[in-house]
Amino acid sequence: MAKKDLTYSDSAGSAVGKINDNFGELATGTSVTPATVTKDVKASSFCTAVNNVMTALRTAFGMSSSLHPIADTNTAKQVVDNINTDITNLYAAQSSGGGDDPTPVPDEKIKVLFFGNSFTANSVFYLPFILLNNGITKFKVAFMFAAGASLEDYVGWYSSNPITTHIFDGENDTVWPSSVSKRPDVNVASDDWDLIVLQQASQASVDLSTYSPYTAQLMSLISGTMASANPSHQYKIGWNVTHARMAVAYNNPLAILSNIQSTCQSNSISVILPYGTAIYNALTKKTMRTIGSGSYRNFKHSDGTHLSPGLAMYAASLAIAQALSDEFSLGFDADDDTTAPIEGWSDSSSENYKGISPTYGSFNEISNESRAIVKAAVAAAIQSKFAITQLDGEMLSVQYNLTGCSIIGTAPTSVAYGQTISFRIVADTGKTMSSVTWKLDWRGATTSYTLGENGEFEKVVTDNLIITATAT
Repeated sequence: MAKKDLTYSDSAGSAVGKINDNFGELATGTSVTPATVTKDVKASSFCTAVNNVMTALRTAFGMSSSLHPIADTNTAKQVVDNINTDITNLYAAQSSGGGDDPTPVPDEKIKVLFFGNSFTANSVFYLPFILLNNGITKFKVAFMFAAGASLEDYVGWYSSNPITTHIFDGENDTVWPSSVSKRPDVNVASDDWDLIVLQQASQASVDLSTYSPYTAQLMSLISGTMASANPSHQYKIGWNVTHARMAVAYNNPLAILSNIQSTCQSNSISVILPYGTAIYNALTKKTMRTIGSGSYRNFKHSDGTHLSPGLAMYAASLAIAQALSDEFSLGFDADDDTTAPIEGWSDSSSENYKGISPTYGSFNEISNESRAIVKAAVAAAIQSKFAITQLDGEMLSVQYNLTGCSIIGTAPTSVAYGQTISFRIVADTGKTMSSVTWKLDWRGATTSYTLGENGEFEKVVTDNLIITATAT
């Protein structure tokens, strides 16, 4: 029986029929007896059933490369694409007698253009060197870089403002060439891009209202340009998931992930580059939150905004590399990567300089331990692009030092990274609140907090926290 691919127009019954036919064919000659998948169950149960059969078949064929699991949070397109990818790999393994998926070699150069800002530069800088280090040369990566640029900015600039643009061709370049200055519409029309990636400014990412209508407007402008430049060329829109600033007003990872997920779903954007998710996942480990020096440590430059060069930027680019490989079958596996960025890559006085310096702060070395944590963080981000995974179940602690006052409500002492704690702090009878502060458990400086009218305290927790409240 020939492989039966799913299509976006399949009815639920037709899709399930194809899945069962494929599973039955693939199980022939193995010890696997696949359970019949049915559409008449909850979406989560359907996803679990498909993933379980896929895993059993992969084990039977001796495959160890990454599965593309489906989840009830996926769009219909993501479900179809992931199932087709894994079914294709299973048939390939079956025909070759088992073993890992054959490493595909792209027939054509993969071309990716990013609409971005300094966070884009942070996350993309190491990408070409990771790909080249893994023998992948058929790629072209370009990013537009305007400090603090938002979706709204790019809509306004699209056909009027030249933007600093960096372009790296994997078949010709070994360092980032000098930048050029081009309008966004000119950049879009300059090549047959396979993927055009959007990214919201970090300071706007916590506010869902800043995404609309600008996402749809920018996509429409891009569509018009691509249609004029090459009407027959097919391309995709992707999203680069940003990391959060440390400033209290912007440091809400779960809100950012939720806003991006909602925006991508409402605009049918299915290619997600979850570098920010990988950063959040890594930061669930205390060892990663105390790397470096200065006011923030935890991957951030002392400005509390940008990723530091070395480990943090490597984590970001590694996540993007894996997501691109999964989308375009580049044959890259982050778990096997050995790329070793060095400080000289962003130092123009070094013989190892890589051509541009979109870096901030001191270089953080990559140890065997930290590389393993980063790889686990990336794997979890690829699996759950809009959720934070607590690596090894490690939780954050919250301590309370209360004098002359008490807490009304739930005061947790152990919380997951990115969760919000919320309660009231009220003075004991005959006393008046005089001060409330919070600090990170490793940081000497304290920050004053102004309670709400009725003593409300609310904070997103992204590190071990000490809350001190005094009433006199």
